[in-house]
Amino acid sequence: MTEHTIKTKNSRKLYVPYYVLFVVLFFTTLVMSIQGTLALSAFTASIVLIFFGVNATEVHRVWQSYEVNPRAVVHTKGLITRHSKRIDLFAINTVTVHQNLYHRIFNMGDIHIHVANASHQTVLKNLHAPKIFAETIQNNMHQARNKQPFEEDDSNSQQLFKHSKDNDFFDQPDEESNGENDAEIFKRLQEI
Repeated sequence: MTEHTIKTKNSRKLYVPYYVLFVVLFFTTLVMSIQGTLALSAFTASIVLIFFGVNATEVHRVWQSYEVNPRAVVHTKGLITRHSKRIDLFAINTVTVHQNLYHRIFNMGDIHIHVANASHQTVLKNLHAPKIFAETIQNNMHQARNKQPFEEDDSNSQQLFKHSKDNDFFDQPDEESNGENDAEIFKRLQEI
């Protein structure tokens, strides 16, 4: 079980009904234009509407992004002004996947993240393959909780524990230990 980072956005499958509507609108206006029952300006207006409709669905799709990494789940919203919500893996209590019939047909769904000691939940909506995303969250949660406290690979945290030349206290050898091992120290502590 290894830690993974996954980044995703809303699934394009969510917009299938809109794309079908745009295709039907295009062919309907094309047929009506060829038959002469539709003016050229109306055909042009429908093409412009379809163009902006497809682009609006793409903008809506990239409006939100989701990421699960070895430390947190990050939900980001916005294009110009971006807002990010970070949920630390240690704070997550449970992760559930919700799928209706449409979601199951297209292998998409919502992930509900319940945070410990909180009455609310965070919902990651309309993700492709939500079970894989939820399993990645849970695997990373277990890895983060089972990790030893000083096994972080972050170079900044390792620098915190390095000795500094300004603080000579840490550079002095411990006079009491003088090479004693842990068992001898424990035995001496029990005698006290």
